[in-house]
Amino acid sequence: MDDWPRIHSAINADRPTRKLPRFNFLRNEELNRLIGVEMCKWIVANSFIKCFNQNLRMPPKRPTRRVLLELSDAMTYAETVHLIAFVYVIGDVLVSVPHSEPPQVVASLLVLNIFVNFYASLVQQMNKRRISRLIQRTIQ
Repeated sequence: MDDWPRIHSAINADRPTRKLPRFNFLRNEELNRLIGVEMCKWIVANSFIKCFNQNLRMPPKRPTRRVLLELSDAMTYAETVHLIAFVYVIGDVLVSVPHSEPPQVVASLLVLNIFVNFYASLVQQMNKRRISRLIQRTIQ
């Protein structure tokens, strides 16, 4: 975990938000629903998790195009950080397996990583698509 601040600052230095605004690795809304992304979104919206990043909230009034673009950038940034964390933890777990970590610990880390990082990224992609539709409406 000592590398995490360095990774975070590298991402923050050159925010990839303009390069990755339309990146979606699960484009199918039906597949998102089948694997439970909407349920995960509900959990995030209705639990203490919603307090973690206040920058990812939709403004209560009718937002301007600029506000929506800033929200989309923040969403893309958070999504990218979750994906990098997902890959980092997978790599860490794969390194831990040969060092005779108990299988229960490895399995727990993998399941926790999927819910904390992968599903969070999928929720952010779902929200980003919704924001993109709102941005398109402001153009018209």
